[in-house]
Amino acid sequence: MFQHVQRESAARLVQVREYLNHIKSYGTEHTLTIEPSYVLAQRGLFFVYLYGVVEYTVKNTVSTCINEINNQSYKYIDLKPLLFSLILDGDFNALFQIGSDKKWEKRWKILSSISSEEIVNISNNLMPTDGKNIRYAQLQSIWKSFCIEKPILPRVDSGGILNEIVEKRNKIAHGEETPEEVGRRFSFDDLERRFEVISELCSYIIAVFEDYLVEKKYIREQ
Repeated sequence: MFQHVQRESAARLVQVREYLNHIKSYGTEHTLTIEPSYVLAQRGLFFVYLYGVVEYTVKNTVSTCINEINNQSYKYIDLKPLLFSLILDGDFNALFQIGSDKKWEKRWKILSSISSEEIVNISNNLMPTDGKNIRYAQLQSIWKSFCIEKPILPRVDSGGILNEIVEKRNKIAHGEETPEEVGRRFSFDDLERRFEVISELCSYIIAVFEDYLVEKKYIREQ
């Protein structure tokens, strides 16, 4: 089900690994006391590249999961209640746009859907988060929306490292700090550690969703 996501995620991680190996090779080939600014900048840009793999993995894993649920032609009544935050996304958004004369009719329609025999069709562009970069809080929102019971992270420190990577990526992307300023604070060993944690996290996210679909954890308990 997720083979294409696994392949592409792994391929992108290989590219980041090759990039890391490239910038690490400078340290083994040169013994200068002061590192050139371009080497420091390359270390900073590592955070930008690594976060890109996270975002690809999460977005495409969620999209694939939604497609798989849609393909099963389940009825509304078959699925767990919290999944209606996804199924009825358009209806919930419409509540903020309709006039007061229509709001109660809209509420009745939404509540009636919970026991509907209508076939489910969730938008596969939907990402159940606040729209910000993927941090622990956004993963938490995704897990809650899909009713996933497994832990959000493969290990306790993964969340802190993910949040740090997003923070450094954003500082560079928004011009708050240069890649050189960010890279100056991290050794090659620091980057190696962050690569390993994110690589594990990406594989874990895909595996959790695969088990979720295989075990049909989205089905309403009778």
